[in-house]
Amino acid sequence: MNKIKNYRWHMIALVCFITVINYLDRTALGIAAPTIMETTGITKEQYSWIVSAFQLAYTLGQPVMGFFIDTVGLKLSFAICAAIWGLATMGHALTGTWSGLAFMRALMGFSEASAIPAGVKTASTWFPAKERGVATGVFNMGTSLGAMLAPPLIAWCIMFHSWQFAFIVSGSLALLAALFWFFCYKDPKDAKRLSDEERHYIESGQEQHLKTDKKEKTSIKHILSQRNFWGLASRVFSQTRHGEPLTSGCRFSSSKRCILA
Repeated sequence: MNKIKNYRWHMIALVCFITVINYLDRTALGIAAPTIMETTGITKEQYSWIVSAFQLAYTLGQPVMGFFIDTVGLKLSFAICAAIWGLATMGHALTGTWSGLAFMRALMGFSEASAIPAGVKTASTWFPAKERGVATGVFNMGTSLGAMLAPPLIAWCIMFHSWQFAFIVSGSLALLAALFWFFCYKDPKDAKRLSDEERHYIESGQEQHLKTDKKEKTSIKHILSQRNFWGLASRVFSQTRHGEPLTSGCRFSSSKRCILA
């Protein structure tokens, strides 16, 4: 079997692609919010609860998803999470109530919380310590790319079909991404197309505890007791989506907000 040169960069590009879909899906609501509120009668107060449901679930989900990835394994766990958030995204189209949307957003937020832990895990598994800063930057490009691609795609779906169709499309992309990840991602020990030279380069530059299959288990209780976790969690929870105010407050149409985004 032919070896692939710089195989590690293919793996980080793969997780970047999944991150693009991750952020595209989560940004979709902000683009579709004005249309949803107009057609369903959801109030601004109810919309705020929908947004908060995502933020709370996402914040609490990050340590849980990190634990899930470490326990189950990166390949299977991230594929499962991507499939769940894809189904939850599509589920937006099946409900027209604020409580139903809040539930779907919470499910989506909890499963989407796997993206950053999965990206960091990929970088630590596939790269020597001296290259992890670059690797993390590459996969994290997906956050900006996803947020950039969402406005034109979601607005187009709404203008030429419906807001429900927009969530069906974006959710379908996540399901395809889950399959793509499951069949394409390999751990270094299972990657038959990884050259011996590159394998040695990766392993020689890693910390000692990453070179062994024996892993020390970390409990959720221990994670929740760390100040670093709560510092990161508070930052994520404070993030908000400002899609609806741009339309109702500034009277921007969906197409104009695509340009601003």
